[in-house]
Amino acid sequence: MKTEPVRGRPEAVGRVFSISVEARPESIKSVRDFVAGAYEGVIDAMALYVLRTVAGELATNAVQHGGVDDVVVRTYVSEEGAVVEVWDRAEAGVPEVKDASDVAVCGRGVLMVEQLSARWGVVWPPGGGKIVWAVVRAVQRG
Repeated sequence: MKTEPVRGRPEAVGRVFSISVEARPESIKSVRDFVAGAYEGVIDAMALYVLRTVAGELATNAVQHGGVDDVVVRTYVSEEGAVVEVWDRAEAGVPEVKDASDVAVCGRGVLMVEQLSARWGVVWPPGGGKIVWAVVRAVQRG
């Protein structure tokens, strides 16, 4: 099992979709819906479900631990699959996989991202903050 995120996110090979949302729990549904709207009918249904889940978990992590007013979500297709990125302006707090007990009510988000994605990582852009990203393998439809 990986314990450290991989650095070096994939490059977009097409259009990049982006949305900025308030860093509030109520915004997580908007993030999932945004990702669904970008890929519905484009990738297979299972990959879309997984990508929505991963996007929701990354956004939840940024909202809960970022200490910021807003987060930016980007999604695009790369050579490796569908990519989702969540950028918050907090530079501290690298996400890590934790061993959550069977009775813990939180602490499983990054573990879910690791298990559902082909790979994931974190980068620190020149504009500050951090971008946590994940790749989901997807079969394009049509």
